[in-house]
Amino acid sequence: MKSKNYLFILRLFISATIVFDVAFANNYFPVLKDMFQLLRYKPIQYVLSDLLFIEGAMFLIVGIYIAGVDLSKMVVPGFFKADYAKSILNWKLLQRETQKSPALISGLVLLGTGTIYIVVAIIITL
Repeated sequence: MKSKNYLFILRLFISATIVFDVAFANNYFPVLKDMFQLLRYKPIQYVLSDLLFIEGAMFLIVGIYIAGVDLSKMVVPGFFKADYAKSILNWKLLQRETQKSPALISGLVLLGTGTIYIVVAIIITL
């Protein structure tokens, strides 16, 4: 139950960041244009693309770190030994051997999100 709540909060956080990026780019772009000379001749699509690219890179780095640390700490308690058909049909043993950790799932979700952000950032500039 905890992992479902955790994944829901993670998805909500990821969705909130993209909404924040679009709102930030639309609302504060005229103010930033006056403050920074570099942004004077830059269209809003490029600013949004830069924001999405930076956040995508951060999601990739954090996802790689979380998934990598979790994978490096995984220790198999024992070898999976199949004694003919008796152990293969032991569903409790199979379920125990194939459990995925929530940290690995969240790391992979962050990796996918970072990839999507970078692809969207590239598509915006086309």
